[in-house]
Amino acid sequence: MTALAHDEHVVAGGLVTSLNHSAAYLRMRFGGVLTGTGSRPGRVRADTRALIRAKTFFQEETPLALFPYEEEGRSRNGALRPAARTV
Repeated sequence: MTALAHDEHVVAGGLVTSLNHSAAYLRMRFGGVLTGTGSRPGRVRADTRALIRAKTFFQEETPLALFPYEEEGRSRNGALRPAARTV
């Protein structure tokens, strides 16, 4: 979970990529991030997208983090592997 000082959650893309790649390197599970606009106290309560996503964020099974090339069907050594499950 993280707070942003921007209404567009897409600006957290770099953070999401870094967290995913770190988890993939460590062979950990990573279910994404829950972002909310928190530029001042209580502001996140007005972020309807964050509130809607928060209701189901922890209900899904957390998948194994993968690097982009692993998601495309290739393992670290270039061998074909089963397609990754999308969430």
